Amino acid sequence: MRLRTTPLPPPKECPKVVCRKPTREEIITVRSGDEWQAPVQMAETKRQWLLVPTRGLHAAHMRPRSKVLRVCMNTLGYVFLWPTAVLSRAGEQRASLLQLLSAAERGWVRAEWVDGIWTYDPVEYSEQPVWPPHSLDDLAIEAFPDALKEIHTHAIGGRS
Repeated sequence: MRLRTTPLPPPKECPKVVCRKPTREEIITVRSGDEWQAPVQMAETKRQWLLVPTRGLHAAHMRPRSKVLRVCMNTLGYVFLWPTAVLSRAGEQRASLLQLLSAAERGWVRAEWVDGIWTYDPVEYSEQPVWPPHSLDDLAIEAFPDALKEIHTHAIGGRS
């Protein structure tokens, strides 16, 4: 385990939140609590993740998948939404992902996708994350501004 000696930068006042998976180079933590995760329908293109409305005809061509958006932070203080698939396409639980998420809720980890399995290394840091005061809805609007303007009762946990 490594010990971080430099403090985390303060969170950005208005972070540019994106929806993405963690890279293998970064060290992350996941915000714990049900209020920091939301089940959604998403479609993945080559360049981005798209929120898909739960109702609507234009969703049919996107082949949406069930995901759970989770609020994450890396050691640079950048917040992002990680679209996780707790169930495989066959409907089986992804034990390796659940173990990674549990560890990342307790502390800092370096995550990596290897041969269809999520692996992780816990990393000890002296600094704890300082989460920005934004709600999950605020972060989702930042990450998906166009989609959420169109979806009145949007996909983020059915909140309005």
